[in-house]
Amino acid sequence: MGQWQKFYHLAKHYAEAPPEQGQKKKKQIQKLFEKITTQTTGYDLVDKQLRLTRAKKERLLFFLDHPGIPIHNNQCEQDLREFVIQRKISGGTKSVIGDKSLARHLSVIQTAQKQGLDVYQTIHGLLTETLSPAVLTANIH
Repeated sequence: MGQWQKFYHLAKHYAEAPPEQGQKKKKQIQKLFEKITTQTTGYDLVDKQLRLTRAKKERLLFFLDHPGIPIHNNQCEQDLREFVIQRKISGGTKSVIGDKSLARHLSVIQTAQKQGLDVYQTIHGLLTETLSPAVLTANIH
């Protein structure tokens, strides 16, 4: 567990490294990944999981060549959390159309928040057609 914690810490802060240290950090992360996933623990299930993890090396270390990509999918899970909480509180909608409507509304709310827009003004602007839906597209620099 300690090795994985060290790996996660290095990976989490990889994108913050100055460019001159980037290659050094990249090699350090790759080396630690190799060390962790090639070891034999003596526990069959753990060893099997380490082999499976090693087989996914290219996908798991993709962030090393693309530092703007997060190392985890926590954001996706957090985005779904609000919908799940709403569904638990209300007991869910009573139709597929209701599910789609709720998902669409929550998507607009979350996107507006991520874009730094006022949620109420954005919804009002979209409903009254005084605001273009393009305002919710990604700001790519």
